[in-house]
Formats: sequence, C-alpha cells, structure tokens
Amino acid sequence: MMFVSKRLSVIFGEFKTVVIGYFTIVDYMT
Repeated sequence: MMFVSKRLSVIFGEFKTVVIGYFTIVDYMT
C-alpha cells in the first residue's frame, strides 16, 4: 500500500509540473 501511494504521489507531482509548465507557456505567449 505504501508503494502504491508513493507511486501515485510521483505521478501527481509530474502532472502538476506539466500543468504549471503549460500555464507558464500560455501566460508567456499571450
């Protein structure tokens, strides 16, 4: 169970990084 939650947190962290990067690019383009 600990392994699953750790993996989920890693996936969520990567997703959050992608979202932040996407909004940064959009904000830079406009």
